[in-house]
Amino acid sequence: MVTKKQPPIQGPAAVFVTTTLRNWTPLFHRDSCAAIMIDCLKRILESDRISCLAYVLMPSHLHLIVGVKDYQLLPAFMHSLKSDSSHLLWSKMSHEVKLSVRPGGVKSIWKPQYDELVITSEKQFRVKMDFIHDNPVKVRIVERATEYEFSSAKDWMTGTKGQIPIEMGWRWAG
Repeated sequence: MVTKKQPPIQGPAAVFVTTTLRNWTPLFHRDSCAAIMIDCLKRILESDRISCLAYVLMPSHLHLIVGVKDYQLLPAFMHSLKSDSSHLLWSKMSHEVKLSVRPGGVKSIWKPQYDELVITSEKQFRVKMDFIHDNPVKVRIVERATEYEFSSAKDWMTGTKGQIPIEMGWRWAG
């Protein structure tokens, strides 16, 4: 049986992305490291001209919904984000944390892969956005999503601008 290969996605897309630190090391429980990561994310989004629709930076991973004008730009964006943040964070990490994240001293703190899901409907967008915003509540970091500093929950739920510019009017459906 021959399976038909799906054509690559082209054009604009909203994409739910998750990327995780090696060994699920909770590096971002430290505010100094979380701040470096947020600044790096903001810079890469601006330079790659990618819209952030929602995000949450958890202690060991990052969830994003990004709007890309061309789906083919996503791998380069993720490479830049992971490479630049690894470089910036490496100098802030203790020797023990470096060994737990990446034995052997290699500076890549992220797992090599990332998970992605192209969002195909408004309903799916809402489900993924709620998942993102509820993440810190589910693991009991905060009681309410809007209390978590490293998230777009305040942007969406109260209209208060957070640390990353959020594009609420992005036309994900083209």
